Amino acid sequence: MLSEAQDMSTISYWLNQWIRSGAKLPHEIVCDYSYALIGAITFSYCQMSRSRYCDICLRVLQNKETSTPAIFIRLDIAHFIKMICRWKCLGKGRIKEFFVRSLIILVESETLQQFEEIFVKIIVIASSETDGLELGSTSVPAPAELFRSHMINMIKDTNLLNDSDLDGEDLDIITNQDLNEDNFSSNQNNMDVYITYLIEKIDNYCSVEGNRINAYHIPELKINLMRIVKDFPMWSNVMKNYFSSNFLTATSAPVEGYIGKLKSKFSKPLTADRFITSHLKTIESETKISRSIQIENRDQYITTNKRELLKTNSVDVRFKEALTVNNVLSNKETEEQNYSKNRIPNNNGYEDIDIEDDFAHYNFTKDNEIVNTICDVPNEDNILLDNFQYETDIKDLLKVIQNDGLEDDISKDILSDENYSENYMSEDDQSEENNMPEDYDETENWKNLGEKPLKKIKRPTKYKGKCPEIERRLNRSGLRSSNKCLIINGNLCKPAVIENKKYIIYNTCPFDSILSSVVITYIESQKYRELVDEKVTKNQFLSICREVAYHKCNTVIYQKRAKMLIGIFKTSKNISEIHTVFTECNISQMTEKLLVENPSSFEHRFCLHCNYTKTFKNTLMIISRNYQQIIIKEGIHHLPGAVCDYMMNTKQVCAKCKEEELQISKELQVTIRIETDWIVEECSLADIPMELIVDTKRYVNK
Repeated sequence: MLSEAQDMSTISYWLNQWIRSGAKLPHEIVCDYSYALIGAITFSYCQMSRSRYCDICLRVLQNKETSTPAIFIRLDIAHFIKMICRWKCLGKGRIKEFFVRSLIILVESETLQQFEEIFVKIIVIASSETDGLELGSTSVPAPAELFRSHMINMIKDTNLLNDSDLDGEDLDIITNQDLNEDNFSSNQNNMDVYITYLIEKIDNYCSVEGNRINAYHIPELKINLMRIVKDFPMWSNVMKNYFSSNFLTATSAPVEGYIGKLKSKFSKPLTADRFITSHLKTIESETKISRSIQIENRDQYITTNKRELLKTNSVDVRFKEALTVNNVLSNKETEEQNYSKNRIPNNNGYEDIDIEDDFAHYNFTKDNEIVNTICDVPNEDNILLDNFQYETDIKDLLKVIQNDGLEDDISKDILSDENYSENYMSEDDQSEENNMPEDYDETENWKNLGEKPLKKIKRPTKYKGKCPEIERRLNRSGLRSSNKCLIINGNLCKPAVIENKKYIIYNTCPFDSILSSVVITYIESQKYRELVDEKVTKNQFLSICREVAYHKCNTVIYQKRAKMLIGIFKTSKNISEIHTVFTECNISQMTEKLLVENPSSFEHRFCLHCNYTKTFKNTLMIISRNYQQIIIKEGIHHLPGAVCDYMMNTKQVCAKCKEEELQISKELQVTIRIETDWIVEECSLADIPMELIVDTKRYVNK
């Protein structure tokens, strides 16, 4: 329909005029999710509204009604998935992939029970704030956790869709309550009652709390799904069996592809009348091509089945079958006229509209197995046997069968596969076949256009279909993105050019870790920011950190990093004139080299006997061995006591006067860094104290 007005009344008027012109009701209609288009279809073909159509379908699913609407209205799956993918609440990445694949499984559900179970699972996963194990339990999973594992198994293998895995043994909260309409208002229709029932069921599951924050919590998804669930008989497959549809997937891709191909032929915009003219010519040409392919396939099938007809052992059966086919062919002209009047072209060939002649409804019995084999051509029902050569062969067969002297053993010998080409074919045909050259079957292959077209490879879909590796996709780390980090490792960077020489810096993890901690602290702490600003001119590393905090990383930052590491580590030169620098070390060693001018504490030493005085800069705070053993045995929560022990004044033997009068005192600076290489077991970040109070000074863990 070419029209500027695309409202429901205009579309409905066009469909009504189309019906008045003699068009019959289609069995199935596929369209996009346009309320105007759906409303026009339901009003013109079913004389009801869209909501009334869905309500009747739901009553049929609940066995409250037996008569289905006149036509089967379905929503195109490509348009439906595109609409879901454009929901902003899903965002991008793994969470979106999980929910889109789950909703596709919901679309493919073929029973009301399957739809209800999967719909409830998806909404519970998106609405629950917690998952994991139930509070106060050590083995019972929360509903969100259990349903998420069920959906992942379905995504791995879509065949599990037919297996009902939601039973009372999984969750104590599950109740087998029936849908009682007496509990609802009489003003509500059947669909509203069913949706209210689903909401109550979902709320019961969401009321169970887990011991872990749910990473799949998207409350906006529930709002979007509740908005479209009232139309689920159209966008899911729950009504497919009731309408006896042969198509598992509702798609209008062939028609849209045809229109797109037609539009691509025009180099400039056309007026409506010119476009319609071109469209009709294209339909006519496509029809002729489809018809020629149909005839070619039919003739080829008939030719290959001639031997099957002649290989029958029983002469009487062959006689009856031949007479049957001969009687059918005697009325060929009348049947061919009816055949041509009652078939319309489509993309795959010809399609029956309404055939009322005897031949179209002819049912062969089991005894007529051979005739049935010839007439039932694949992908084409009730094909008309109008091949003249085949009719001649049948008449010749009748003459052979009617000979009185023909015996069964002779017929077997004559009609065997070995003697078929010699006895059945005429002498002229045999001589002509023997004289054929070897390359007789060769065809012209200009630019490879003469070869038979290859079978189209099915294009892989992005979300539809099973995904065995879904768990690996959902569990992969999201910290490896180069777009979400302060600085990229040298292994992933291009060679740095310094004084016309190329350097590749490998394994810059220690440098990058220290830079990230300094930059984050610089941004969050005002006092630390003032300290770094004072020492920027003296420390090149702090200068780099300040630039990253203000301007992020760029080529200049990577060159400065390369210069600093070249001065610390050795360089090697390979054959390609590219210098390589390997910077493997632990963070403690790297901290000693980069933050010498920004120590964690000052250590003052003064001898009371010889007045020896010296001050050391401690970049790292090294905890005593006794407290190291305590922390290893009892936990990291003893860290504040270890810091206080570190700050205690001690006495040692003076190296000059050899007297035990050397007093050692320590003074903490704005930032303290504690060396923890001695911790061998895993330690949770939640166990590390967030604050330390030492000498009335408060230190915050960053």
